[in-house]
Amino acid sequence: MREVIEKVYKFAELTEKAKEKAREWYRQGNEYPWADEQRASLRAFEREFPIKVRVWAVGAWGYSYCIGDVSDNLDDHEREMTGPELVAHLLEYHGKVVDVKGNGLTGSCTDEGLLSPMWEIIEKGTTDLTYEQLLKQCLMNWAKEYQKDIQWLDEDEQVDETIEANDYEFYEDGSRY
Repeated sequence: MREVIEKVYKFAELTEKAKEKAREWYRQGNEYPWADEQRASLRAFEREFPIKVRVWAVGAWGYSYCIGDVSDNLDDHEREMTGPELVAHLLEYHGKVVDVKGNGLTGSCTDEGLLSPMWEIIEKGTTDLTYEQLLKQCLMNWAKEYQKDIQWLDEDEQVDETIEANDYEFYEDGSRY
């Protein structure tokens, strides 16, 4: 039998080069923890508003997009509503959801990406966007906010904080103990 003694380090004790290796280890196993909430908000948006999402993809470093078709249930007038008429329509038919003080779609903070374009025009009381354009802008905003959130999780500062909070330990070269 033999006894092996190894030195183990806390993240803060590592060299910068070793810290980078530790960060890469963490990023490789890091999954976005709020994906289900993001999807739930998107599906709730589809149920509340006259739009069906056809394609969406969100990634940390790739292009994000969200393409939706406005429902055929809307007539041409509704599809092209703008200005105070559109704001009045949103408040009358979707007031519980678009009210800034309301609970939003699911009650999750991920609703904000979808609803913030509506909140902005309600605060202004008008918009040049048509209803169709506004709905599509909401989808794009959701994708951009989702992507920013994923990127935030991979930023060095956030990774460092998570590693330290979880008390992970490493060998001198930064590989996980």
